[in-house]
Amino acid sequence: MRRAAQKNHLPKISLITPTLNRRVPLEKNILNVLHQNYPNVEHIIIDGKSTDGTIEMLKKYKHLKWISEKDRNHIDAVNKGVKMATGDIITCLNSDDYFEPLTLKTVGSYFSRSWESKNYPKCLVGNLRVVNRKGKLLYISHPSYTYMKMLRFWKHEFPLNPSSYFYLRKIHDKIGIFDETAGTSYDYEFILRMSKQYAFDYIDQELGNYVFDTGTITYENWANIEQLTWNASKKHRETLPFITKKRLMLDFFLYSILKTKFHI
Repeated sequence: MRRAAQKNHLPKISLITPTLNRRVPLEKNILNVLHQNYPNVEHIIIDGKSTDGTIEMLKKYKHLKWISEKDRNHIDAVNKGVKMATGDIITCLNSDDYFEPLTLKTVGSYFSRSWESKNYPKCLVGNLRVVNRKGKLLYISHPSYTYMKMLRFWKHEFPLNPSSYFYLRKIHDKIGIFDETAGTSYDYEFILRMSKQYAFDYIDQELGNYVFDTGTITYENWANIEQLTWNASKKHRETLPFITKKRLMLDFFLYSILKTKFHI
């Protein structure tokens, strides 16, 4: 944070991109970050030992920080990136996803101005463009971002993809890294953990593009995504007062029954 305290000095932003055999979308991802023209960015690529030419492609871009080695899973790869990150601000940008123009300058300027005025936001959340692989807009997500609303994810849409939220790197020192036991919904579990301790700032602006299409983790698990999300929030529900916990369980059960019956 000291680096950003100087006037007109943008904070260092670390971007973590886990990847495995995604050479073509990964290079588009790298170029998208370069075209942000943000002067203080650290792009970390964690490759799971790709065999499709990814390594040769990565060697072309001297500004990258990257490793290529076997990992246990996607979450293990992200956590490796967290441990390598040296920025003031951190986010994860999956290999298929990309930012809107000027997103990094918007985020960096927001944090810098806030610090200069003695405000200290912990996480900045924006809107998210959900697109298919051709870039066609499916819809724009305007997320809820308080703990209790995110626990009720079937009623309130939480930040669906980390390309639309940025947080202080040192938060990991306080609440830990991503939980591998949370599975596909590991990012949801992390923002629950973060929002339980810290208030989020919000800007009504589209920051990221989340590719929802074949080949992506969420798309391939879509049939079971709500149950997976429900499972990922279990340890959070268990800490709630008994009545609140039972109401959540009943509400989700009724929602699931109605969804099955009426295909909502």
